[in-house]
Amino acid sequence: MIPCGKRYGKAYATSREIEGVAVWVPGKYADMNMWGMLRSGAFIYGAKMGRESLSNLSIVSNHLKPSRKKLMKNKPYEYLMIIGISPASQGNGLGSKLVDAMNKEATRKGVYIYLETESEENLQFYEKHGFTVLQEIVLDKLSLPMWLMERQP
Repeated sequence: MIPCGKRYGKAYATSREIEGVAVWVPGKYADMNMWGMLRSGAFIYGAKMGRESLSNLSIVSNHLKPSRKKLMKNKPYEYLMIIGISPASQGNGLGSKLVDAMNKEATRKGVYIYLETESEENLQFYEKHGFTVLQEIVLDKLSLPMWLMERQP
């Protein structure tokens, strides 16, 4: 289980074998500061990523943070931080299972869901689950396209 999701939001796994996991947090925790990272335990994992990975993560975070704040201003939302399915388990509907659980909870709470994705394949997956593109950007330093998406309550 991802520590920051456990402390500040929700972490769902597809089963006890954890073939897939999704972590989302209330929008107020989408931009966690250093103290929040320390409290969540995520800082420990970041330290294991290495300098280049942390640098790339910093580029992504610094570029997306202002866009997210602008796009989600005055909207109650949950932020999908992480979702992943083990390669051996992909194609079996587990990603849909995780997103459907998140959609159900967000609908019950009457909140938006916000996410960022860098894959056209993921884009189509999320659109199938009711998400729409708010903005498409390219992170020039990384030559990385990003789609910023939301699902309305």
